[in-house]
Amino acid sequence: MTAGPARPALDVLVIGGGQAGLAMGYHLTQRGLRFQIVESGPALGSAWRSRWDSLRLFTPGRYDNLPGLAFPAAPDAYPGKDDVADYLQVYAAQFGLPVKQGILILQVAPGSPAARAGLQVQDIVTRINDTAIARGVDLRRVLRDLRPGTPVTLSVLRPSGATTVRATLAEAPDAR
Repeated sequence: MTAGPARPALDVLVIGGGQAGLAMGYHLTQRGLRFQIVESGPALGSAWRSRWDSLRLFTPGRYDNLPGLAFPAAPDAYPGKDDVADYLQVYAAQFGLPVKQGILILQVAPGSPAARAGLQVQDIVTRINDTAIARGVDLRRVLRDLRPGTPVTLSVLRPSGATTVRATLAEAPDAR
C-alpha cells in the first residue's frame, strides 16, 4: 500500500473572527475540515467593544443567533455592543473554534515576495532585524523606512518551532 499525497496543514484559513468568520468556523467544524481563524484584534469582539457605549444591534435578540447557539437576549431586546462581544467569545469557546488573535493578514498569495523569501502561511513574524513586532502591528508601518534591496532578518514562530528567515526587500512597502 502506498501513502496518498500529503494533506496541507490547513484546508481553510478564515480571515476575521467576527460573526461571519465564527459562523464559517462552525460549519467547517461540522464538515470535519482543518482550519484556522485569524483575528487582527487582541480579543474576539474587540472591534465591538471599541465602539460608542450607546451602540445597539438594530435587530432584536430573536434574530441575532449564530448557527448552533442562541443569542442570550430576550426575543424583543436590542443587545448592546458588549453583549455581542461577550457572545462572540462564548461562541468560539462553545465550539472549540481555533482562533489566533492579534494576527494581521496583509497578503496571502502563492509566489508573493514573502513566499519567495521562505515565509509560510502559519508563520508569525516576531522580530524584523532588531525591532520586536507586537501582536496586531501593521508590518507596513515597521517596513516603510526600508528601501528595496535592504537585507532583513526575520524571527519567525512556526508550528514546528522558532526559526530565522533572511530576505532582501524586493519592492518598497506600501505605507498607506
